[in-house]
Amino acid sequence: MQPLEVLLKGLLWFRKSPYFRIFYLAVLSLMVAALTLYGIYLGCLSILFSAIVMFGLPYWLKERRIKHLALNGVVIFVAAALLFAGLFAQSLSGNDPIQIRAIGPAGVTLANGTVVPGRGPPGAPYTFTANLTVPGVANASNYAVYVNLTTVDGISNPLNMTPVDVNDTNLADGKLYRRTIAVDSRIYLFWFFVSIKNGTKYTWFETPWQVGPITASYGTFYGFSLYYGVFALILPISLYFILLMLFWWTTRARLERQRLGMTTEAETDTGFMCTNCGADVPAAAAKCPKCGAVFEESTSGSAESKDEGPKETPPEGGAPEEGANE
Repeated sequence: MQPLEVLLKGLLWFRKSPYFRIFYLAVLSLMVAALTLYGIYLGCLSILFSAIVMFGLPYWLKERRIKHLALNGVVIFVAAALLFAGLFAQSLSGNDPIQIRAIGPAGVTLANGTVVPGRGPPGAPYTFTANLTVPGVANASNYAVYVNLTTVDGISNPLNMTPVDVNDTNLADGKLYRRTIAVDSRIYLFWFFVSIKNGTKYTWFETPWQVGPITASYGTFYGFSLYYGVFALILPISLYFILLMLFWWTTRARLERQRLGMTTEAETDTGFMCTNCGADVPAAAAKCPKCGAVFEESTSGSAESKDEGPKETPPEGGAPEEGANE
């Protein structure tokens, strides 16, 4: 047997085996998890794509049973949530914080914002640093730099940063600020912002956020990611079941119409609707196939034939004799 024949035979066996369904459900779960996590820039389209892929692929593979499609949705929801959690937890905890910067009004710049070390044990000291630069001549007392250390459960803690060199009043060549603090074993986000005093008014600008310092375990990140993923998947899974409900309703309606005789042999026939009973009628029909309503008079003019009784077969050698009346 040729290698190609062996391969084709193996693929055919795999296609008919229950492992094939497990395989395509795993692929669908990974696709839905990836679309939910990385399709953020697609907005609502990622939700629509996820639902269409979940329904379209099994349908294309000739899976049309409603119960199986509904079970697919439950399996994909669970598997996609677990995969989403793994991908999201890795993206949150896999890399150390990078330096961030922001430019405010009048060219005021806050650069090289970071935390050192980027990861470590709980309770250890972590130092946040950022460099403030103000073009021209500026009064250093009108500028204040803060680091906002926030946990994922929403507890925010703005911390005032102090200059490394308090005697440095020249902001044009940059001034370094820092703040050292010990943190617990939690998931933290941090960003910096600058407050600018102009008379009696204050303006401010902030940098993008970063995850860090990373002191929590991977299990903590995974638990948070799983919690977030379950809520993120509610919309695409709900849309999938809406599509499934519409498919079930149209299938059931078609079967019911067939049972009542309200459909024709060709579903795509461009006919019309009977105004008497509402049934679908072929375009060339002279009467309704359901209620018998006549749309136009028949022009065939053919008469109904009468039934004839069975003829008696004559015996051999001559015509049948007529019976005598007694």
